[in-house]
Amino acid sequence: MALTCLACSGKGILDEGIQEKTTACPKAMSTIGWKLPEGASDQHCEKLDTLAGSTVSGTFRIPRAHARPWLAALPGERNRPVEGAGTDGVVERREGLSLTVLKPPKGPADEVRITALWEGNDTAVVTFQTFDY
Repeated sequence: MALTCLACSGKGILDEGIQEKTTACPKAMSTIGWKLPEGASDQHCEKLDTLAGSTVSGTFRIPRAHARPWLAALPGERNRPVEGAGTDGVVERREGLSLTVLKPPKGPADEVRITALWEGNDTAVVTFQTFDY
């Protein structure tokens, strides 16, 4: 009977368990065992806590020349074959770079997806998001 009442109230059970909050990007990166690259600017990161776990995501800008070396040096497994990926797992396309890391060195995340989109000739806009399966 209690479940019927919850379902009839129109209120989602999971809605109450979701908490999204802004967090410092160095802190967000440290939760997965990574460091924010030097010179990162325009940083905005968030942590999402749910009943199922936590995820972090964010965006920042770095010099375009630093994007590939930073992505290639990120620790974590790269055992999923991706078309167009180099031996370091980084995929290079006309619009920028992408990398999927399985099991980063720290935290509960099962996967992290990172993209670095070119913004002009000198800047890359980096976006990352963790996934907890």
